[in-house]
Amino acid sequence: MNLVVETNPKSVVDVTMDYGESAVLFTPSIDENFWVLRVKVSPNQAVVAFPKMETMGIGFQYEDVDWNSNLPHLVDAEDIWEHISSNSRGAEKATCIEAIKLLQKEVLDRKLSVDKLTEEEIEGLRQQLRDIKKFVDMYRVEQERKGKEVPANIELTSPSSGFKYGTSCKDCNKSLPRSDPDERYETLSRRDNGPVLLCHECYLNRGNDVR
Repeated sequence: MNLVVETNPKSVVDVTMDYGESAVLFTPSIDENFWVLRVKVSPNQAVVAFPKMETMGIGFQYEDVDWNSNLPHLVDAEDIWEHISSNSRGAEKATCIEAIKLLQKEVLDRKLSVDKLTEEEIEGLRQQLRDIKKFVDMYRVEQERKGKEVPANIELTSPSSGFKYGTSCKDCNKSLPRSDPDERYETLSRRDNGPVLLCHECYLNRGNDVR
């Protein structure tokens, strides 16, 4: 497949605000049209680069499984692929990694990023990803040892937030596509000591457990 870097004719901007020595970091309103550079990797999927928190994020244009799954452009292409692959829509791994590398080169050549990440911070980010993957593997082994069913679609989220249960309700395992936001409740649970994904019925059944 002939890979071509496209430039978005519409202007998209970072929404980070600087206040002297401090900064407020906002996640921008990200959708399939929020990108600066794009490389199509299949008829229905593309890898994109976009401004986010004083860097350029790289992820898939269409995110059906794991929304807002991306990493800074300075992270190794293979690590970016591993992090975002659940959204590939069947696009080939080698093609996607090549597309990621094209975007990384274009970002650097055009000086599109104002990164303040040091090499030490970048390596720290990579180590966090390795730790998360190790934790997920340990979780799978432990659940299988106990004879419990292990969700097939555990997905990694951002390095700071560990992992989550793909797109199924935590209590009844009902599939909750992102196209149906009225049925999805991503909320905090006292019982689970953290965030959970629930359908509307299970959310109501939990009552005071969620907040």
